[in-house]
Amino acid sequence: MTPLEEIINEQKTKLEKATKDKATYESKVSELNNKKTAAQTDYDAKKGVVVKYTNELKDPDHPPEKKAELEALLGVAKTNEAKALAELTKASDAVTANDAALATAKKDIADATKALEENETAYEKAKENPELQGMGTTLEICLIYNNKAYIGHVGDSRIYRVRKQFI
Repeated sequence: MTPLEEIINEQKTKLEKATKDKATYESKVSELNNKKTAAQTDYDAKKGVVVKYTNELKDPDHPPEKKAELEALLGVAKTNEAKALAELTKASDAVTANDAALATAKKDIADATKALEENETAYEKAKENPELQGMGTTLEICLIYNNKAYIGHVGDSRIYRVRKQFI
């Protein structure tokens, strides 16, 4: 198998994986949004109970027993509100994480599709012209800035630092 054929196969594998990932994350969108909506509704209801008891406690005409009862109920309501807020936060975080993963999968699909098209074009050119058979692509880059070297490469070549006959 030629280097371009190997690259094409790798790109096809990446594309298949990204497509599966996208389908997985898209299938979760409705479920996670429904959970978030339910958590928001639950939180709003529990917050309303806290507001109700807080307002009732402001009434100066309540006897001490009634105030004690309202304070106990308010404590329970605040605990329930805090639990509901934690669930809402968890649901919101899940939606955000899924959205980010979906965006990544979509970008991976676009990147793999573009690379696959480019490599298939190069492969077809190589089949048409015997001089190009077995060709590959390589990019090496070195940026020296503020007395630091930044290197990068694509392909099967490397950049080496040689100093006093040592690599």
